[in-house]
Amino acid sequence: MALDVLVDDFKALIEKDEQAHLLRRLSKSLLPQTEHCILCANDYLGFSQHPQVIHAAKQATHEYGAGARAARTLHGTSHLHLELESAISEWKETEAALLFPTGYMAAIGLISTVAQPGDLILIDRSCHSCLFDGAKLSGASVRVFGHQSINDLQLALEHNEKHHPGRRTFIIVESLYSMDGDFAPLNEIYECADRYHATLIVDEAHANGVWGPEGSGCIRENHLPPNSVFQLGTLGKSLGASGGFVAGPQLLIQYLMQRSRSFLFTTAAPPSVIASALTALRLCQTDLGKERRNRLKERVEHARTKLAPEINVQSQIIPIPVQNEEACQQMGAQLENEGIFVSVVRSPTVPLGSARLRLSLHSELELPAFDSALNRMTSLISDHNDLIESKA
Repeated sequence: MALDVLVDDFKALIEKDEQAHLLRRLSKSLLPQTEHCILCANDYLGFSQHPQVIHAAKQATHEYGAGARAARTLHGTSHLHLELESAISEWKETEAALLFPTGYMAAIGLISTVAQPGDLILIDRSCHSCLFDGAKLSGASVRVFGHQSINDLQLALEHNEKHHPGRRTFIIVESLYSMDGDFAPLNEIYECADRYHATLIVDEAHANGVWGPEGSGCIRENHLPPNSVFQLGTLGKSLGASGGFVAGPQLLIQYLMQRSRSFLFTTAAPPSVIASALTALRLCQTDLGKERRNRLKERVEHARTKLAPEINVQSQIIPIPVQNEEACQQMGAQLENEGIFVSVVRSPTVPLGSARLRLSLHSELELPAFDSALNRMTSLISDHNDLIESKA
């Protein structure tokens, strides 16, 4: 039977991944109250556990039920969805915003809708897979430029202007890169986009909540005109909930409502999730949000002083590059056995040969436990110094 052949193919591919130490398993680190040191979650401000956020989800469930029951354009929109979209656009200083059930759907929904066959997409090599998937789905020509290489980007723009004058062009970057923890030079990239008449798309998934005024992201922090950039964001990181959004000009949002397939053809996010994100966003803009951002940045500085100098610490995302997939997996397992949970990142999340342990810090880390975890990691790095790739 054809199915038997297909299943045999699956088995062979899984065995190949296992032999290459790339086999994935479901993580069990989503724990309730625990004494473990969790350094693998993206809940940067700890709002997923905040009593007001939890209460908002319970109240919305009681009022609306467990799910939205329909797509946004088919009676799946509650007043909470509209309130959150309005609050996001105010926070980001854009004309409008549009919610998607997941960050992945927001990314593919935006990129595959605004870019078309015949267009050109220039995308940073280290961008998240959802951005590459959106680019591929668009049917546009896709060219990858070197990570953070303004020179590479400018050469591509010059070549495009010379050989394809007038072609619609999009530049896609992350403001804070999810696997490298480094910041994009947004002002320089924006200047390139403006000079060559390209549209800039910026994913602020990991910057929102932590960086910029009231945690509104790096676009505002760098004083870029908010409505001249197409912004992507998530509700599943600093806001502690789930979902994604696009923010930008009103006409962009109207166009996505008309044409974006990942917006139109799916059930809306549950009101309980939207209510929790809305509450977290409001908290983010209070003194509590400021206090938690400051505390998180103190944890980042503490990690910078404690970890080995070859480890590049720029943000709350700290990669420890390990040149060997098997060793990386073993190091992660060893830390987990000691109650220290970090992300073990391997291909295809990152290119083969660039595996890493990734630390994701959050504001609610207790300093004694965090300090102990950093000491243990420093010792582990020292023990495997021949495998640790220097930031230089």
